[in-house]
Amino acid sequence: MIRPVVSLLRRLATLLGCLAVSLGALPGAAVAQPGGSGVVSAGEVEIGVETFGFAGVVRAGEYAGVRLTLTDRADRVRAAAVRLHLRDADGDTALYERIVTLNPGVTQGVWLYARLPFDFASTDVLQVTVREVQTDGDDDALRIGRQIGVARIAPNRVIDPGDALIGVIGRSRAGLDQYGVSVPTSPLPPTSHEWIRVAQLESERLAGSMPDMWLGLAALETIIWTGGDPSLLRLEAAEALREWVYGGGRLVIVLPPVGGEWANAAANPLADLMPEARIQRREGVSLEPYRALLTESERLPMPERAVVHTFRIAPETAVDRAAPILAAPDGAPVVVRRIVGAGMVTLVGLDVADRDLATRLDAQRFWHRVLGYRFDVLSPPEMEELRSGRTGANFTLRDQSWIDGDFGRQIDKTGRAGVGVLLGLAVFAAYLVIAGPGGFGLLKWRNKQRHAWVVFVLTTGLFSVVAWAGARAIRPATVEITHLTLLDHVYGQGLQRARSWFSVLLPTYGEQTVAVGDGTESGVWTQAIGPWAAPEFGMGSTFPDARDYVIEARDPASVTVPTRSTVKEFQADWKGAPRWRTPLPQDGEIRLLEGGALAGVLTHDLPAALEDVVVVLVERQFPLENRGEGGPILARTRSWRLADSWAPGEALPLDALGAADVTGEYFEALAGSGQALGGGFAGESLDPRFLPRRLEMLAFHDVLPPPDYRSMRGTRMIRQRVAHGWDLSAWFTQPCLIVLGQTADAESPVPLRVDGREVLTRGRTLVRWVYPLPADPPAYPAPSAGAR
Repeated sequence: MIRPVVSLLRRLATLLGCLAVSLGALPGAAVAQPGGSGVVSAGEVEIGVETFGFAGVVRAGEYAGVRLTLTDRADRVRAAAVRLHLRDADGDTALYERIVTLNPGVTQGVWLYARLPFDFASTDVLQVTVREVQTDGDDDALRIGRQIGVARIAPNRVIDPGDALIGVIGRSRAGLDQYGVSVPTSPLPPTSHEWIRVAQLESERLAGSMPDMWLGLAALETIIWTGGDPSLLRLEAAEALREWVYGGGRLVIVLPPVGGEWANAAANPLADLMPEARIQRREGVSLEPYRALLTESERLPMPERAVVHTFRIAPETAVDRAAPILAAPDGAPVVVRRIVGAGMVTLVGLDVADRDLATRLDAQRFWHRVLGYRFDVLSPPEMEELRSGRTGANFTLRDQSWIDGDFGRQIDKTGRAGVGVLLGLAVFAAYLVIAGPGGFGLLKWRNKQRHAWVVFVLTTGLFSVVAWAGARAIRPATVEITHLTLLDHVYGQGLQRARSWFSVLLPTYGEQTVAVGDGTESGVWTQAIGPWAAPEFGMGSTFPDARDYVIEARDPASVTVPTRSTVKEFQADWKGAPRWRTPLPQDGEIRLLEGGALAGVLTHDLPAALEDVVVVLVERQFPLENRGEGGPILARTRSWRLADSWAPGEALPLDALGAADVTGEYFEALAGSGQALGGGFAGESLDPRFLPRRLEMLAFHDVLPPPDYRSMRGTRMIRQRVAHGWDLSAWFTQPCLIVLGQTADAESPVPLRVDGREVLTRGRTLVRWVYPLPADPPAYPAPSAGAR
């Protein structure tokens, strides 16, 4: 009951603050929105907003990029600090800042990036200020001067933190709109655990609207490039897209029917990320033989003279450099993929962006097998037929379980605070008894009540000393960090990525600097750290001495925050050279033998034993025939759960894993873990003992069995908010071996520093390791079987 009231009070305070700004600081000023008037004139610098988020879409709880336009009316060149103001959970204001040089009369663009709170809404208004920057002559330090511009900005579209987001570059959505078909009577996704939203950026806007840092792409799980020349990318935007891919992003490129820009290294700034395959163009191809790959319909006519690109992969090419995902009926690859760091780059040789084909394309048939999704995609007529039919369908009765609903409790330090409060209450209670009726009663029993005032004064002094000494004794003196971390490593890639949520006990009064990274990644990767508040907590208790602090937009790897000898929570996103020695094949190879047997031995040298170890083998995708209703899994899988922990240096023979769970059984059991999912809506019902199972659900979220919309009984939706883009389900489109394990109480793989010194951390890490196996695209159905 307390948190909704706090959230309501926060919203009221925000509205009152906006009212105060509009009546005081910005008399007569309007709110600037992308696509509107765009410019707010207040001060010496005109501030406009070109885009807020990717293609005008942001997700609450995620990083978002804002591109501003600045026009200086001054008559001289000057430096300025552009700041985006955002309150954190402690009531302090984070100033996301970028230093720019303003030229008189010239309109110039600048990107700012900030992580939005989980309760951010389309009605929220943020303040942007521009202040002069001067150089101190003694040490060339920058000094922030007077304010020369101010504006209020608002987003065009904010999606829920529980929604997935796909970015599309180009004019065609290539059939992806089918993922957003809804039921008029329900706000919930009809057949899946989460909405899959689409943000479309037309290629003509690439030059000005593509972010210049990966943080502007962080909300996107996948980017599908359906049109536009890659040479339109500015250099900084290409670097941002490259780093996003290395950090786990999935880039899918639909090759156009004409033009070889993607194969031209001189015209393609992303040429070094392309799969190592030769592109071969086929003209006048009938897509009728491709029917099983493209559509569920038997009668819909298919294009007869299409352009199809196939790919030729040299036999010696490593599987992580180029792997066929889907093939033509004659076996020639038409979709190939390259593993890049923790991400993927996929080339699609079928022109699914073409209007003639896109209108016939079935997203469940084609895109599911590229992206790794698992749920039924129904058209509006199909939904209406089910809803009004004799048996009916359940599109509304859903129990929403948030598998990340207790992440805040996993890292908080309420235990120590609770001990302090209990000790304080005990001391105060003893003081009341001795200084009050208890002491007076004792004096009266001894007939010395005339000394009551003396005893009262002495008791007060004694308990003051006791309280002071107790406070000194329990006051924290050292920095402590508790973390919950996800760590990814793909075998053969010289990069690991991690996301860590952590609380840090900062024992001083004043300010301290918290940083992610050990400094060696500088100039190679952009790390990010920022204040975080768990979605289940919302706005917490704020401090009366609220202060401002700066986060550098170009280098958000460190932040200097106000400290009050309390705990502050952060989210850190890190990538760099491997720090943890994750599983490694002893002979350098894992083999999948005839009959599905595994050969190979794994060892690891992690700082602690791995617990709750799960091994999942993705053998191949099932053939392209109809798999039935209910969102069947599209890959043949086997899985094993180790009975014991896996110690460092211990050999794990893969041929001795024992009996396996056959296709789907592990995921069915995982989704049916009622004890792990608790009673439903909030984190209060989640049992901390089942956190390991919920972390597994987070890793395989998109291949968990979807809600059973065909049953009129209530069904469960498994939701998540904090780790979009960390799902491993895309790996279920190609053969691979996945190992999951957890270190329960060990240091974090993410290097964290406070005031320049690396700090000891304790907490839980989910290690996710992937070994790519030789490719095996799904087969077409036999001619006699046909397609449904």
